[in-house]
Amino acid sequence: MGSKEILQEQTEEMEITDCAECIGGVMPLQEVTEKSHQHIVKSQGETTENVKTTEYLRGVEVIAETQFIVKGKQSQTFKWEGHGLKLSIPEGALLSQSVIHIKAGLAGQFKLPSRAQLVSAVYWLYCDDKFRHPVTLELQHCAAIKHQSEYSSLCFIVAKCSQEELPYTFKVLEKGVFSQHSSHGSVEVKHFSLYGLVERLIHFFVPSPRPRSYFAQLFYCYEHEGENTWQLDFIITWNLELCLTHIRKEYSTSAKGPHTLLEFEKDSVTLAIPEGGVTNGWTITPLNAQVITKQQVDSYKPGQGIPACQLEIQQLATDSPEKLSCKLTLEGAKKPFDYLTITRTPVYGTCTDQRKKRLRHLKGNQSDDTQAPTLNDLLDNVKTTEWFRLGLKLGIQQDILETIESKRLDASAALRALLREWLRACEDTTWVAMVTAMREIGEGRCAKKLK
Repeated sequence: MGSKEILQEQTEEMEITDCAECIGGVMPLQEVTEKSHQHIVKSQGETTENVKTTEYLRGVEVIAETQFIVKGKQSQTFKWEGHGLKLSIPEGALLSQSVIHIKAGLAGQFKLPSRAQLVSAVYWLYCDDKFRHPVTLELQHCAAIKHQSEYSSLCFIVAKCSQEELPYTFKVLEKGVFSQHSSHGSVEVKHFSLYGLVERLIHFFVPSPRPRSYFAQLFYCYEHEGENTWQLDFIITWNLELCLTHIRKEYSTSAKGPHTLLEFEKDSVTLAIPEGGVTNGWTITPLNAQVITKQQVDSYKPGQGIPACQLEIQQLATDSPEKLSCKLTLEGAKKPFDYLTITRTPVYGTCTDQRKKRLRHLKGNQSDDTQAPTLNDLLDNVKTTEWFRLGLKLGIQQDILETIESKRLDASAALRALLREWLRACEDTTWVAMVTAMREIGEGRCAKKLK
């Protein structure tokens, strides 16, 4: 049976101001050039990322922006790949060649219509010319809707960029079109401004909106060469192309693990690891709280740190050929998308000089006080919350320590990451060096025990 389009209930049409009045808007290309801002504009339909503007879009957490050229008197369709937006411009809508600028954000100072929740990114669009005919705007949503009758709760919203006071006040835009077989909605607009999609509670006996659709994925963040040890980050985000593009850019240097769609059954999802943290000759160690709340995901803002459960997996016996295959249950997620399976294959023949040195130490080639400790030995004996200062005293570069700090780990997990980096990268990895560093940061009592 074919999809049936549903027109949204009509509301009073609102006038949208000319985009040239938008606060923080992108100026026309020629004006930006006059102010020595470089804009590289390609052929028709191509885009240029990271548009430089004279002002940012105030009150909006912008995470992506682009621009493209529209040739006058010609029809053109522009799809912003990986960002959930499509724009169809009919023939004659513009009389001359123009540049369209677009910004996208996930959070900001927004006042939504009553009994509505945001289910899309918010997009700001600007054109340096006026439209003679309406253009079709298509946006992606993440509403967890399964039946055609439920699509009547979806609607487009629009806000004036020219308002002097924040927050941006959004109103319902009439005649949005939605289909059961697509996660996108479309609407005809005559002017550009701030646009988004919401799901409204139409029936007052329904206590809250339906849950959004989410996307969950594991990333293998780094591997310790020769040690068969990996750090895993488990993340949850809205099921939107824009969110996935942003997350994968943040994890661009990491290997992608398994992923799944997800719906919250409760207010949080817990990543459950095997009892005792040991399976098939591998250890699975939590590095932070293994809980991600729905509120954390819904209120995420770029720059705050992506909500993530962090794990470390390590092979216990280096001569064991066992491949890791472990099912992690997502407690608090609706079935059938309530688990992920992590798999790792041991790597052999990649032992570094530092690793060989530590192995020689462990075989007793040196005296006890200059012997290289194992990570487990260090974790059992080194106790301090001053891990950053300790790292500096141990000779670890400050930018590496700042990277650990940016992960927002608790003190014990940060200390673990520090000690692992020390064993991996530093030359003098002996108990003597550790005792000296502990004394220098004022942990004399602990240093005396180590000695």
